Amino acid sequence: MGGRSAIFVAGDENIFFPALVALESMIAHNPGRFDPYICFDRDKLTDVMVQALDYHGIKFVDSKKMEAYKTVSALKEMKEGRWPVEIFLNWALPEYFLELGYEYSIKVDYDILCVKPYDVSEMYPELAIAKGLVIDVDFVKEGVAAEALNKAAEEGRVDLSKSCYLNAGFVAFDNAKCKDFNFFEKLIATYEYLSSACPDAGLTEQIALAFVLSTHKNGAEKIHPSYNHRVRWGVLVDDRLIPTARNLHYITSFKPWVPFDRTKIKHFVNIRQGVLFAYRAVWLEQAAKSPWFSSFCKESPMSQLQTLGLSIVLCHTYNSKISELEAKVKALESLVGQSQAMP
Repeated sequence: MGGRSAIFVAGDENIFFPALVALESMIAHNPGRFDPYICFDRDKLTDVMVQALDYHGIKFVDSKKMEAYKTVSALKEMKEGRWPVEIFLNWALPEYFLELGYEYSIKVDYDILCVKPYDVSEMYPELAIAKGLVIDVDFVKEGVAAEALNKAAEEGRVDLSKSCYLNAGFVAFDNAKCKDFNFFEKLIATYEYLSSACPDAGLTEQIALAFVLSTHKNGAEKIHPSYNHRVRWGVLVDDRLIPTARNLHYITSFKPWVPFDRTKIKHFVNIRQGVLFAYRAVWLEQAAKSPWFSSFCKESPMSQLQTLGLSIVLCHTYNSKISELEAKVKALESLVGQSQAMP
């Protein structure tokens, strides 16, 4: 396809506008690099959606026309109940795009936002099937029963000597290698095994992905963390106060397009993730550039005064937490001093 890669999001119709924002942000920062696609059931595609896709130059794939649809629709949903089974079509699409002539494709989550250009020379896998953000995890702590894990290793479903657990938000694929390895078929079989053997496991899709990638001779390759910066945490900034992240990944259910809930601030401050709220304005500003923003999003871009106000609330909450901890330290020091003074 003239050196261009396919970049795509698959799911149900509920992903539509955030996915549109994600893909549009990638096109804007990387002109001429990608052909963007969104995939879900055409029966749920409205006239307004068609107009928006045409305006932004995003192509549509009818999920029901895909060969993998029947397989995916028969799957059991993950225990979290947050994602439709159609998200598994993401793992069938690399082979679909191979048939269209694409050497590489990139799977992105609908809650990703591109904020800087990509360096294409470092994005794609060289020897492995896939390249993404590799995370060290303990499968047992993630809910995979030790017995099931050992059995999977014995049956060749996983190579425990390789670290291949990826956050699925941004994953680049070598499409031909996916086909040669029967990647999608193996992923579905592994997911079904885990769903049956480990019903209490969390994020089973990503565990299945890790299992399958580990069985490839070259495992999974690591992409730079800037391509999948998860907004629970702060990111480094340069001398101009510009964040170094290329993609912001709006994980958690507290998405920037859902109504703002001020009562959540204390919770995230208590778990040292108050910075989550600082990213909200960035997504809303980008999303508001679409003429269809008001048709799909009930939130409004944040004004400078609102952004300032949010920063003040966050600072007050952090200061309150610090004062609380200082009081506990002083009380502890007092107890220690009293105990030392006793004969």
